Amino acid sequence: MKIGIVTDSLACLSETQIMENNIKVVNLTLHCNDNHYIENVEIDNKLFYELQDAGNKLTSSQPAPSDFEAAYNELKAEGYTDILSIHPANVISGTINSARLASEMVEGVNVTCFEGMCASFEEKMFIDVSLKMIRAGKTLTDIFNHLINIRTKSKNYVVIEDLMVLANAGRISKSIASIGNLVRLKPMIRLDDNGFDLIHKYRTNKNIINQIIVEIEEHYKLHGKLLVYITSVFRDDLVNKIKEAIEALDLDVKIVLCEMIGPVLSLNFGKPAFGISWTAVE
Repeated sequence: MKIGIVTDSLACLSETQIMENNIKVVNLTLHCNDNHYIENVEIDNKLFYELQDAGNKLTSSQPAPSDFEAAYNELKAEGYTDILSIHPANVISGTINSARLASEMVEGVNVTCFEGMCASFEEKMFIDVSLKMIRAGKTLTDIFNHLINIRTKSKNYVVIEDLMVLANAGRISKSIASIGNLVRLKPMIRLDDNGFDLIHKYRTNKNIINQIIVEIEEHYKLHGKLLVYITSVFRDDLVNKIKEAIEALDLDVKIVLCEMIGPVLSLNFGKPAFGISWTAVE
């Protein structure tokens, strides 16, 4: 038994982690006018914001099933017998659908697709847990069932400070977005099976931090030890304050600061923004 991992470019993974664990990353694509850019290969955040700030309209697309088929066959050729393909929920990105179609196209290797509740920080969390279990000699079934279990015990939030991002996506009107930006409203959005769910609206970072701390304490009382993953887009200051506030609780909580989200998620979250995910650990 040899288990390999496939994921997509939405995950906040470092190049070091990808190389050291032979993770196959299938990239999404950004489109700008007649140009097409492969995420993290032909476009990074710097180029993305240059294009966006110049007034260009950008869109994104998920990988084709053939891209995943190639990744699965590559691992198969390297001697892997089992593959765990980890991706965001379908309501966040259709990437999981391409992965599932591809899993039915390959032969001679067992491919299991796991669907999380969001992207980026939570995706990395599931990958980290999977790698630890692979090193411990667990089976693919053991790992998949464990991911399902911690998925039911996880929470995910994003704070979007530029409300025009939500307006452009058709979730709120542009007039409301303009007013919200004027008064510096910061919506706290939950990511789950149903997609984006606006649950809190704050005007200060202090209120955001307090809300997160309250929920983490409640989660800890129910489940005990927690894993907390945090990422951001140009909000390192807020990330550090949240980290300090969690550490001040003196609970059994492990905090992981992820890589900055890539261009595709930046398109959906805007700048500045930050995301946090946590789950119970057995």
